[in-house]
Amino acid sequence: MVVIEHRLLYETSGPAFAEDHLVPIGTAAVLRHGNDVTIVSVSRMVHEALEAAGRLAAEGIEAEVIDLRTVAPLDWETVLESLARTNRLVIAHEAAVEFRHRRGDRRASRRPGFWSLDAR
Repeated sequence: MVVIEHRLLYETSGPAFAEDHLVPIGTAAVLRHGNDVTIVSVSRMVHEALEAAGRLAAEGIEAEVIDLRTVAPLDWETVLESLARTNRLVIAHEAAVEFRHRRGDRRASRRPGFWSLDAR
């Protein structure tokens, strides 16, 4: 197992989990429910996605925000269920050229979810 932490998250704080809390590998978390657009992210960009969803809500656009939590395996079921409902997908990431895990996400999401998209 490899754990990748974003260094800009070291200075953030949030609620503490119980000592025995485990994040299920390959299970995404829906952090905000919405029906207009799906925003998928991981790590620090989850915070940016939630902030963007708040701004969109002020304009009447309800964004669903999904925190992948793990990228291998990736919880395609959660992503595709949301995409089928919203018909719009934003993948928010800041992956470097050398670390292209998101590029594979875009390709894979186009296959099974392509016909769910409003704009193709």
